[in-house]
Amino acid sequence: MDFIKISFGRPVSGFTADLGKTLEHLFTGVGPRFPLARDWRPQMDIYEIPGGVLLVAELAGVDPENLTVEISSDAVHLSGFRRDFPKGPDVRFHLAEIAYGRFERVVYLPVAVDPEAATASFENGFLRLTLAAAKSAGPYRVEVRSL
Repeated sequence: MDFIKISFGRPVSGFTADLGKTLEHLFTGVGPRFPLARDWRPQMDIYEIPGGVLLVAELAGVDPENLTVEISSDAVHLSGFRRDFPKGPDVRFHLAEIAYGRFERVVYLPVAVDPEAATASFENGFLRLTLAAAKSAGPYRVEVRSL
């Protein structure tokens, strides 16, 4: 006798993963009731351009004085603070999606860069870092001597 496999919905293993994502999404922007879930990470785009790398970070509401940028030859470390704006005593939340407070983000670069040649600009809530590619010294020849 042949059997026909019938399934309703997704497999159970996929359901568990989807449930975790759904719960994480549900509590990410809840607001005042779940303040520990309000950590945020700035959105970024990284482009490899002729002669280096362009990194663009969305940092709306962050004062440049509250922003730290550290660059090494292979990574960029952004950290800072976005202040919450003052609200009156009679304010009731209907939707709270914007996260405030500290943030930190480390991204690794697609090519080695020269940290000392970096330039940064901040306009309309976007940080633009232009990073020059590190000059390759090429292979280094070592003289071998007999003892």
